[in-house]
Amino acid sequence: MNISTLREKNVDELRRLARRLDLPGDPGALDKQDLVYRILEARAERAAHADGSSSAPTRDRAPAEKEAGGGSPSGDGVPSAPPRPEDGQNENGQAPRRNGQAAQQASVRPSDDAPDSSTERPEYMAEYDPDETALTGMIEKKGLLEVLPDGYGFLRSPEYNYQNGPDDIYVSPSQIKRFGLEDGDTVTGQVRPPREGKKYFALIQVEAVNGRSPDASDDHLEDGSEERTPFDELTPVYPDELLRLETVSEEYAPRILDLLVPIGKGQRALVVSPPKAGKTVLLQKIARAVSTNHPQAHLMVLLVDERPEEAAAMQRQVDGEVIASTFDEGGERHLKVTETVRQRARRLVEGGQDVVILLDSITRLARAHNRELESGSGRTLSGGLDAAALKAPRAFFSSARNVDEGGSLTIIATALTDTGS
Repeated sequence: MNISTLREKNVDELRRLARRLDLPGDPGALDKQDLVYRILEARAERAAHADGSSSAPTRDRAPAEKEAGGGSPSGDGVPSAPPRPEDGQNENGQAPRRNGQAAQQASVRPSDDAPDSSTERPEYMAEYDPDETALTGMIEKKGLLEVLPDGYGFLRSPEYNYQNGPDDIYVSPSQIKRFGLEDGDTVTGQVRPPREGKKYFALIQVEAVNGRSPDASDDHLEDGSEERTPFDELTPVYPDELLRLETVSEEYAPRILDLLVPIGKGQRALVVSPPKAGKTVLLQKIARAVSTNHPQAHLMVLLVDERPEEAAAMQRQVDGEVIASTFDEGGERHLKVTETVRQRARRLVEGGQDVVILLDSITRLARAHNRELESGSGRTLSGGLDAAALKAPRAFFSSARNVDEGGSLTIIATALTDTGS
């Protein structure tokens, strides 16, 4: 029975097989991977014992047969055997030992030529390394953490715009508490496949948080997590470093922005225009300029309530993260995607990074919030917009800032005019 055959069995069959082999410990406390290797080890040990016991009688019978032949009479014309030593002595003049004593001392006597039985394994275990058993079957994955109200969380994949998807990875509450993880943290770690009857992958070992080792600092909390300053406690200061947008002489728009409305790191900026005026094209040029002139800055493009083909075109033309919530999705998803991007940017700034977010558009974000309001404020603005609908856009836009401790968050958003709202 090889390792592939054992892996095809379910956990209950492996546990019954482990009990028949009398494995030490409780097989019910072992997972499938541990059961497979424990069974392989037990069968290998039994095979080694069986080989040793079958060869032992052959060795014991040979001296006995030799003595019987040597003591036969020689008076019938058959050539007699060579004369035996005197009774009570061997060929060296010493008293002979019994076969059992000789075998016992031979087993005790060290021999350089004897193979090490601990290194002998069957062919199917040739590549098995006991030191790597803990990580066998593990894969390295990265995702954005979303902490749920119950205390546990999931790592969301960028392929699904950091929302619910089949590639989600479960994170236990103990890991969240131990490493001080928060919403928006980018976590890299070792992941094991789902157990039998389970749906999600599970995070086993945390290797990096926001690109840094979990124990990169000597200043740790009592639970082992690295202490960091929350975003709201960072000191905001005026922008003091220019975000240069000019790239090539053929691109006039970024050059004009540098001359007329220079943008600094940590700035808040609005591109206000009527529909079909080219604001999205300008946003694409700004994105290319940021990725070219400031490759160390983390660029994110957030598209809210836009066309799917526009999201696909932005992904092809921009060298950065593109997170989209298209108009075929509900307002609740628009708000959730926006909050996910906001929390991710805050965690990056806490780590001292420069972040640039391009939002298209803040007007559609306000409309989505207006549709999802359960109870309005009682005040209606022009265009039928409730006053409370501006809460989400205001919270997102006000997150932009330059911080004295290092790092910045720049937000450039588009706003629509002549639309009735």
